[in-house]
Amino acid sequence: WSSDVCSSDLILSEDLSFCLRAGTLDIPVHVHTGVRTSHMKTLWLAEDDYFAQVALSKIQPAVPPATQRTAVIVPVLRRPQNAAPFMESLKSSGAQELATVYAVAGADDYDTIAAWEAGGAQVIRAATDTTTFATKVNLGYRATDEPWLFLTGDDVRFKPGWLDQAQHAARDGFDVVGTNDLHNPRVLAGEHATHLLIRRSYIDEHGASWDGPKVVAHEGYRHWFVDDELVTVAKQRGVWTAAPAAHVEHLHPLWGLAADDDTYQLGRSYAEQDQALFTERLAAHGA
Repeated sequence: WSSDVCSSDLILSEDLSFCLRAGTLDIPVHVHTGVRTSHMKTLWLAEDDYFAQVALSKIQPAVPPATQRTAVIVPVLRRPQNAAPFMESLKSSGAQELATVYAVAGADDYDTIAAWEAGGAQVIRAATDTTTFATKVNLGYRATDEPWLFLTGDDVRFKPGWLDQAQHAARDGFDVVGTNDLHNPRVLAGEHATHLLIRRSYIDEHGASWDGPKVVAHEGYRHWFVDDELVTVAKQRGVWTAAPAAHVEHLHPLWGLAADDDTYQLGRSYAEQDQALFTERLAAHGA
């Protein structure tokens, strides 16, 4: 023990003392960030406290840059005005080199198609304008080949480093990564996510829903509860993790960040039906 490291009037805990003494002997101390545990201070500190701290303080730890191509799948419906801000936000976030945007639109949604094409997105045309969010997600999966899919609506704002943070969170073999929408209480707690990064090989082999291989979303849902099933299934399989520093802000009327419109109202009109379907499927496949 070196006197220049610790004086007699300095009190250290046993963990700091151990690490300091190892350092004086040039013994490296390694931290395995994949091990999740709790710590008793004046209260028990656990993973939920970390998620809350990161989510609320907007901390973004330094991580290596993302390296894998990502298909950003965006089901769109009669909101051409959202195309340009979405594409500019993605570009400003620094993810444009790896992330290709695929807007999935109804074949007769002409103004929306034109706006996304003008913004530089690839457009996948669904059969009709009434094709659901879940169906459009599956179309996007089948039409792309990137190693990762990012599922999102058109009402988001990407923050710098979001893809770096999300891919880094998956480093220990997680296949479904929840990004931080900065507003939803369940998301801020690390329990849920509305915008998900999903590994393609996971979809190919197992499927992201309870429907089996090569299916992302159950097409019985109109819009709501698609994310609930994807997250629940991933948790059941032990392949879910949250990336609280991957900030993809949800500009939704619930948070006062967007005006209500026909598209939001259409989704809400099926909310009870979608919830009942999720409850039924959850009971069938085990809570």
